[in-house]
This record gives sequence, C-alpha cells and structure tokens, in this order.
Amino acid sequence: MDTNALRVDMRVRLLGVVLSAAALSGCTLKDQEAPDLAGPSGLSLSMSVAASPDRLVQDGVSQTVITATVRNAQGEPVSGRGITWFVTTSDGTQVEPVTQQSVTNAQGQATTRVTAPAPPAEVPSTPVKLRVAAQAQGSDTSTSGPGWERDRMTVEVELVPPAGTPTANRAPVAAFTIAPAVGNINQEITFDASATMDEGVACDSRCNYLWDFGDFTTGNGKRVTHEFTLPDSYTITLTVTDGRGGVNSTTRTLTINGPAAPRASFMVLPSSPTAGASAVLDGSSSTVGAGATISSYQWNFGDGSTATTTSPATTHTWGAASTYPVVLTVTDDLGRTATQTLVITVQ
Repeated sequence: MDTNALRVDMRVRLLGVVLSAAALSGCTLKDQEAPDLAGPSGLSLSMSVAASPDRLVQDGVSQTVITATVRNAQGEPVSGRGITWFVTTSDGTQVEPVTQQSVTNAQGQATTRVTAPAPPAEVPSTPVKLRVAAQAQGSDTSTSGPGWERDRMTVEVELVPPAGTPTANRAPVAAFTIAPAVGNINQEITFDASATMDEGVACDSRCNYLWDFGDFTTGNGKRVTHEFTLPDSYTITLTVTDGRGGVNSTTRTLTINGPAAPRASFMVLPSSPTAGASAVLDGSSSTVGAGATISSYQWNFGDGSTATTTSPATTHTWGAASTYPVVLTVTDDLGRTATQTLVITVQ
C-alpha cells in the first residue's frame, strides 16, 4: 500500500471513531453549538475610582480628573461600559461634573472633570470635601467593598481655600478700665477700652466702641471721659464691634459719691398763731451736704394755699382758727428733695 492510500485509510478510521462516540452519547454533530460570546454579567464587574489631584484649590477654576476603571471577573478591562457621574459636597454646595455621562475605553477607563466651587468667604471650620461617585450603567453592581455606596463607587477630593482667605470671624472680647474706680459728682471719669482684644490681638482702631454710662447718656471711642451730676451706682456698658461685624459687650459698676442728701426742717413763729395775724415760717434749719445747695423751698400751708421761695423764710396768715398740716419740701441743686410736715394750731 502506497503512502497516500495509507493516509486516507487512517482518516476514515478516525472519522469512524468520532461517529461511534457521538452515537453512544445520543448526540449528533448538528447538536453541537458554539459558546455565547456575551461578556461577563454585571455581577462580575469590579470598578475603582481615582481622583487626580485629590486636593483641589477652591478657586472656581481648578479642576480634578476623576477616572473610573471597570474590569470583569478575570480582571480584564471592560470597554464600552457607560458610566454616570454624581457629585456632592460635604457643605451642600451645588457642583456638577463637566461630563455627566462617559463610556469606558479599551483600557476599561472612563473620565470626567470636576471644577472647584467658587472661593469661600472665609476658611470653613471643618474641611469641605467633594464626593464624586461613578455608577456603571446596565449592570447590577451589587459588589460591595470600600468606597461602594448604593451600587456606586465614590472618591473624595478635599477642597483647599485659596491663599489669603480670611479665617472665620471671632467676636471681639470687650474689656475696659475706669479711673478713678470710685468717683464724685462733677468729676471727670476716664473709661479706657485699650484692653479689648480681637482675634487674639489688641483691637485698637479696628474696632468701634460704644459706651452707655447708665445715666441716659452715651459716648464713642476707645478712650472717653464723662462726668456724673448725681451720686448713685451706675452700670457702665461697653459694646465693641469689629471690622467684620463681630459684636461683644461687657459691663462694670461705678459708684459716684456726692454731698449728703438734703434734710427739710422748719419752725413757725409764733408756734400757735392767731387767726388773721401774720406768722413767720422759717426753713433755715434745713440742710444739705457740702458741695450742694438748697435751690428752692416749697410751702403747702394746709389751707389750700402754697408758695415757693428761694429764701428759707416766708410769712402766712390763716383766716380761721383750726389745725393745719404744713408741709415744707426743699430741693437741692442736684435735683434731690426732702420734706417735713408740722401740724400748726391756729387760735
């Protein structure tokens, strides 16, 4: 048998073996089908998200590039997969990605850009962060792991305020001194707010100073003087406002001494006047402390008539015999008053 005939015979025999095996298994060659070429199911996808840079100057211009990488169960990149992007911020600022939808390339990667929000008015008390989430479309991304949230993979980008952004304003700390600590009426008292602090340093001309002296008068300025016309205990209030509107107040009590209060005293001569006859009423025994004077004497003669004088003595005639309550009210030049009452018997 030549060589060619031998080769044909071997092929026929091999084909017979294959046909016999197919018959024994109850199958035919027609029943054999090629495997499905569809890719892995969504449950087999994995995705990672990265940001570059992950710290972004919050200047309204700078951008960060967010990249999502999608792989199948074998770790191979998945192309043509749609990605939806979502952006939130920790302080609620509205931010939108430059591209809302993107599709993975041959390397299984899809990207978007996020622009930093406008600069803050002041440095926030806690860092503000962008949270960028990627969601693969058309898949049940139920895989769990770090960064996964409701079938989305997220990455955070810290927002850094631009250089020169003012820090959060702290209210000033109002403080002042009084000299002398105890004063007298009509004495010049000095109030000095130089001790007021703002942002840890003396506030000086950067603050506005409003004074309430407790006697219905006010003043402005870091250092002021004031005179009190009445002895009393006064509540002094200083209100300080800094250049950015921070306000703080503080109070102190000031005692102002003065002359002793007036005391009313008088006598009637004669002590038992006769009806129809003139009598003298003398208030010269009334007194007031040193530094003040009695400015007026007001008489109520008890018979419906009155008189006011600047001298301590006056005269009066009662028309009928009776008893009369006579009242003297003295007023000093500080506006303070005192009274005395005597019951006069007129014969």
